[in-house]
Order: sequence, then C-alpha cells, then structure tokens
Amino acid sequence: MYYGAVEAGGTKFVCAVSNENFEIIDRMNIPTTKPNETIQQVHQFFNKYTLKCCLCTFLVTD
Repeated sequence: MYYGAVEAGGTKFVCAVSNENFEIIDRMNIPTTKPNETIQQVHQFFNKYTLKCCLCTFLVTD
C-alpha cells in the first residue's frame, strides 16, 4: 500500500510516494510550466503506483 503527496507551489510541484510506514520511497521535483504540462508530469509520476490515497497542499501568496 502506497500513499501519495503533492506540494504545489508557484515555481515547482514536489511529488512523493511513501509506504505504509510513511517512509518516502520515491520523490520528484517538477518545475511548473503550462498547467496541462505540469499536471501531465504529476500524473506520469503517480501512475507507476497503486495509491491508497493522495494528499495535496497548495502554497498561495498574494
């Protein structure tokens, strides 16, 4: 069983996958570009795993 996490910011997305003990087994930094390109890279990263759930956080600045 794997868990996914995404930290989405203005300059990059950080994607990670952990095991049931919450040990990170894979991680990837994705520079933000066009929205559809960035999301496609996120999808390709997580598509390698069968995830139980995924948590997403967003950084919003004014």
